[in-house]
Amino acid sequence: MIADFQLALVVALSCVLSGLVWKLDERNMAKRGDGRARSVVIGAVFGLAAIMSTRFGVQTDLAVLNVRDSFPLIAGLIFDPWAGVIAGVIGGVDRFIAGTWLGIGSYTTLACSISTVFAGLVGALLGVRVFERKKPSPFYAFTTAAMVEVFHMLAILLTHMDDAVRAFGVVQSISTPMILGNAAALTISSLVISIMSGRFKRGIHRQDQSERPITKTFQVWLLGFIVVLFVLVFSFTFSAQTKITMTNVQSTMKLNADDIESEMDSRADQLKNAKALLSEQARSSSRSVANDVTNARSTGGLSNDFLRSLASSYNIYEVDVIGTDGRISYSTNDAYVGYDMASAAQSSAFLVLLDGSTTDYLQDFQPIGYDASIQLMYAGTAISGGFVQVGYDSSRISEYESLADVNTVVKTRRIGQNGYALLADKSGTVIGGTSDDLGKSLSDLGVSQTTTGDAYFPATVGGVESYCLLRNIANTDYQLLLVMPNSEVFSNRDIFAYETAFMYLLLFSIVFTVIYQLVKTVIVKNLRKVNDSLGRITQGQLDEVVDVHASVEFTSLSRDINSTVATLKLFIEQAEKRIDQELEFARSIQLSAIPHETTPFAERPEFDLSASMHTAKEVCGDFYDYFMIDGRTLVMVMADVSGKGIPAALFMMKSKTLIKSLVMGGGVSPADILMLANHELCEGNDAEMFVTAWMGILDVRSGKMTCSNAGHEYPAIRRAGGTFELFRDRHGLVLGGMDGVTYRDYELDLHPGDELYLYTDGVTEATDASNELYGEERLVSALDATDGMKSHEVLAAMKADIDRFVGDAPQFDDITMMCLRFAGRDGFAALENPASHLDVDANIDELDHVQGFVEAVAEKGGAGPKALNQIALVVEEVFVNIAHYAYGGELGPCSIECTCKDGLLVIRFADKGIAYDPLAREDPDITLSAEDRQIGGLGIFLTKTLMDTASYERAGDENVLTLTKGVL
Repeated sequence: MIADFQLALVVALSCVLSGLVWKLDERNMAKRGDGRARSVVIGAVFGLAAIMSTRFGVQTDLAVLNVRDSFPLIAGLIFDPWAGVIAGVIGGVDRFIAGTWLGIGSYTTLACSISTVFAGLVGALLGVRVFERKKPSPFYAFTTAAMVEVFHMLAILLTHMDDAVRAFGVVQSISTPMILGNAAALTISSLVISIMSGRFKRGIHRQDQSERPITKTFQVWLLGFIVVLFVLVFSFTFSAQTKITMTNVQSTMKLNADDIESEMDSRADQLKNAKALLSEQARSSSRSVANDVTNARSTGGLSNDFLRSLASSYNIYEVDVIGTDGRISYSTNDAYVGYDMASAAQSSAFLVLLDGSTTDYLQDFQPIGYDASIQLMYAGTAISGGFVQVGYDSSRISEYESLADVNTVVKTRRIGQNGYALLADKSGTVIGGTSDDLGKSLSDLGVSQTTTGDAYFPATVGGVESYCLLRNIANTDYQLLLVMPNSEVFSNRDIFAYETAFMYLLLFSIVFTVIYQLVKTVIVKNLRKVNDSLGRITQGQLDEVVDVHASVEFTSLSRDINSTVATLKLFIEQAEKRIDQELEFARSIQLSAIPHETTPFAERPEFDLSASMHTAKEVCGDFYDYFMIDGRTLVMVMADVSGKGIPAALFMMKSKTLIKSLVMGGGVSPADILMLANHELCEGNDAEMFVTAWMGILDVRSGKMTCSNAGHEYPAIRRAGGTFELFRDRHGLVLGGMDGVTYRDYELDLHPGDELYLYTDGVTEATDASNELYGEERLVSALDATDGMKSHEVLAAMKADIDRFVGDAPQFDDITMMCLRFAGRDGFAALENPASHLDVDANIDELDHVQGFVEAVAEKGGAGPKALNQIALVVEEVFVNIAHYAYGGELGPCSIECTCKDGLLVIRFADKGIAYDPLAREDPDITLSAEDRQIGGLGIFLTKTLMDTASYERAGDENVLTLTKGVL
């Protein structure tokens, strides 16, 4: 108990030392200390600890119980490989000195010294090659230390092959505490440092199979296979060795039994004569005692004490006097007086002396009727009034049998080193063998076997677990019992088992390490190379080449991956071209839906309006719109769709088209239009997209603007002569967010010189390389710097300022802006004599410009809303036809003259395209169904229907189409 406590205390101190060294080492590493000096210092500290473990270990007769080997392992596995080697050498050299010159555990000096040095080498090797300089888990820490101590025990056996039994005794007594002590020291030290470093909490997290390294999985399966293989191989070897041992022991016993039986056969005549002599002696003694009893009775001196004096003088164990009633009347044993001889088979046999049939009776050695545990040989003689019997115990019988020298046959016989032989008579009483067993029955010794031949069996003989052979000796009444203690029977087997177990453990440990290293080097290391290359490939580095040629499989894998990447690059290039084409097509569609004139409504002196959009991708989610719904009403929309790319662009197109259609369909106010648009956008919005929107409707004559905001950015406004400030209007919910939402209108009164700036969050959330936002303050400051600029100049200046702020940082969001400069009522003076001529390119992008020009002249001439709508349809039809067909898809000039006097509107279109008279085409039969009617012609038919007159002429190289309409 004291030794166990002392060893446990040393284990605890080793763990405390490990924790202290780790704490100091952590500080040293933080200061970037010298690596070589670190190794020497740590190695010296743990080497000194190994010395102390030797000096203050638990002393036994031949060895010292200690945890010395754990210190080089701790140094090598947990701290530094070289530290482990240094600690191992220091501890090993000291152990050799202590055992050779100081007498400390001198019997195991060489084995212990080698083991300590070996521990340092193992710690260094496993720390680098297996654990890759990472601290081992508690399981592997325990296993590693246990294997080193197994080597230690095996070294003791191998260095004392000439004294195997003694060495085995040493190993048997110290192996368990040494293995468990060193394993506990390394395991607990590893746990303590894991807890102090915080790795323990991370380690207890259960990893998913997909997160576990293949080396860990392989370690577990390989370890399980090695353990199962060890158990099977050792079990088979142990079983085979046990059978061999039992066969050898039985053979040894049989040879000894045959030897003894042969000697007893040679002394059979002597034994027969000895038995005859013993029988004659018993009869003679019985007659003499009978005479003495008769004389004593006649003189009245017969008593129990008298019989005891006779027994002593004749050297007889027992004397009894039996009366005619068959009961004992006198006896050397007072307890026998009154015993009825007829009550037992053994005693009743002597009653023949009462009926006069015989005067003498001799009975062989057997259990007596009074007490079966006592075995005696009786002789009886008839006397007047009864008979006398005398009894001999086993010692007296042995004296006679010794005359035949039977006892010496077994007494000097040794079975193995400590085994012995016993000779028993037919009743089971030991008559030959060791003196302590003479006179005892075999059952007293713990043997209850009976046999008719040889019987081998285990038994506890004399309190010692033994292996026995029981044989009935032929032609005699004797039994021979050979006994060999189990400790001797299985001594060689146990020594062999220990050596085999230790060798197998070391062998399988080496096999485990070698296989693990081979797998890690040949497979895992190359897999990591392949995965590293694949990682760079998946990150977009398609020029990466997998170059692993460790085997034909890896060579094939590398080629396949490289071929796949090459094919992938080709597909990507082709896909990029297709995507670029499709995105460009989508971009063109999107841009065609958004007005993009640099100076739209140039013919309208009431206001100056410009808008711009800069996308973060090829297509965007921002959009703006502006259009006139009559000669005096301007609609402005600024919106931002959630998300980016194609999905946002599609939602943007839907939102823009929806809002404009609601306005042109006669929407009353911006709030009503936004409410209806929200309802439509919520329908089937499975993608859960939404759009922020600001909408304003401006009366260009009065300057009154009705606005509504659906979660969009605050507009910025500058009053004439002032500075910009954000107009913090009340926001409604975004469009598409939730159905049933209502929005509120508010009004802005614009005066001559006022400016309105609209934008999306891509402006205020523009981010530079340090993740700083452009923000509202910088926005207002930049707008103030644009005083006196035209609207398109304001937008250009704002974009330049944003670009300067962002620098090289990528653009993450679309940047969309719109600027309105209001001129006020003074701008209408120019409309008293509006321009009557407009020259533009025959391009559909100029359609709004042309429509605005004609509507302005018509409105000044007094045209009402209905007439203006009809005129707009006619102008669109004629100008689109000229743009599409006059120049065969190329650009060319187109001039428009428009006058309105006395209620008559005259519009003259002239182009220098191919000669073509649109009026010459036959009118379509509108009474037919769409399937039966000839395609085309509806547009010019609509033109002739809506206008009062239409005429065509070819004037020189020009096509001239003249249209008239009364507008009053």
